Amino acid sequence: MKASARPAPSDRSETVEFVPKRELDRVQQENDRLRKQIEGLKQETERLRRELEAALRASKRQAAPHSRGNPKANPKRPGRKPGRGYSRQACRPIPARVDEQIAVALPEHCPHCGGGGESERCETQ
Repeated sequence: MKASARPAPSDRSETVEFVPKRELDRVQQENDRLRKQIEGLKQETERLRRELEAALRASKRQAAPHSRGNPKANPKRPGRKPGRGYSRQACRPIPARVDEQIAVALPEHCPHCGGGGESERCETQ
């Protein structure tokens, strides 16, 4: 029988191997670094698991006001703001040069009451 270089598993607890201090410190630092990395990965896994559960719950929920999330603290009123200073007006600006003038006659009778109409002033459009 050949003698093995390594001791049998039952003998390992009884033998003491001497490792240089520099090698021992390096291995301990690597061990600490790996433990911190494992702890960080466990925390990230737990966070991702919670996000996945929340997403799965949200996908099964009906679209109602309670599923939109929390409302804003100070919401603004919906719609357009009143007044002229809101934004650009929708009217075109007055042209610098007038190409043509069209005279339009007044109707002979008022469309509402049927009475006669008379001209008060001339307006530009």
